[in-house]
Amino acid sequence: MRIRKQLSPLLFRSILIMFLNIVVPISVTTKINAQTGFDDIAGPQLNSINLHLLGDGSILSSTYERLIPLKKSIDISARGGLGYTKEFQVCVFGPCQFSAVPARLTLVHSLTTNLGGPRFYFEAGLGANFIVDPEGNLYLPYVSGGIRWNTFGVLPFVIRAYFNYGFFDSNQIIYAFVPLGLSIGFRF
Repeated sequence: MRIRKQLSPLLFRSILIMFLNIVVPISVTTKINAQTGFDDIAGPQLNSINLHLLGDGSILSSTYERLIPLKKSIDISARGGLGYTKEFQVCVFGPCQFSAVPARLTLVHSLTTNLGGPRFYFEAGLGANFIVDPEGNLYLPYVSGGIRWNTFGVLPFVIRAYFNYGFFDSNQIIYAFVPLGLSIGFRF
């Protein structure tokens, strides 16, 4: 029988510090021009390929995203992709006595509304992660929210910092579900 572990406060603080060390320098060093509007940007790039670190119910995932413009400052983004996760094991004192745990395939999908633009957006929506497991597949739905930053020019990137809140009993799952995530993608 496997013992299920919870996310330790020390690990949560470490992830939060890493998150702040990435997001704060980007937001402080970014040049924000109030006069840059939707009409100043040559053609919106509606597709992107993203790499997600943590968040989305996976340790690492890659997704395709399509933006659907509704108004000048409102978009809907539909996302789908593949990732992987492992059973969450914490060994505080000495080497782990657990047996090796294989990685599991995850199917990530979400639908969010983006408000703002054209460079910065607030994002909110719903997502889910389907974990393919021989012992029983899991479906983990969650609410997602975050900040999205689009770069323009030679390298059109999209950078997202987001959080997820799951609609499931965290004591019943043995996989890592970290509520914070960071992704970087290339828009085309």
